[in-house]
Amino acid sequence: MGRRKFEPGMRVQVTYGQAPARVKGRVGTIRDYRTYEGYGIEFDDDKPGSIERLHSTWIELLTLNGSQPRTLVFTHPQDNEKRRSKRYQADCSVAIEFQGHRIIGRCVDYSERGFGAILEYNLPIGWIVSIEIPITGRDPLRLQARVVHEKDSRYGFEFVFPESSQRTLIADFFREILYGGS
Repeated sequence: MGRRKFEPGMRVQVTYGQAPARVKGRVGTIRDYRTYEGYGIEFDDDKPGSIERLHSTWIELLTLNGSQPRTLVFTHPQDNEKRRSKRYQADCSVAIEFQGHRIIGRCVDYSERGFGAILEYNLPIGWIVSIEIPITGRDPLRLQARVVHEKDSRYGFEFVFPESSQRTLIADFFREILYGGS
């Protein structure tokens, strides 16, 4: 297995059985990475600013629903504007639920792989959250998305599809927004 890649702000948990006893099972936030030293993690149960250095094979991305996270692929900074899918402008509300919180955000754009939203709440990169999208004439569509980008109060979400039938419902919803169905 290759070296896992994490970014600052991602929430992780120490899951590897051979990790030092002082860190096993602990949850924290990635703060930085240093070559040969590993990832700097600020654990929730430590005093703020206290950093432990760990190897990437000892930690896993923390998800809210206990599902196995997908390996994330990161691009070089100069590739940031290259998109995997064409984006479309949107203007609608979306409900986001995580750790017992429910917040309403403003969806500003979307693609077949995810959407962008403006939120007045800080979400950690890498977390999987529940999304609720209102569909006219139907029950709201509930699905999961991973937080993949954050800049100021704008967040990028990538859909996590448990079943392919939800793709059609998502496409219907955004088609309705794009062409003014409701």
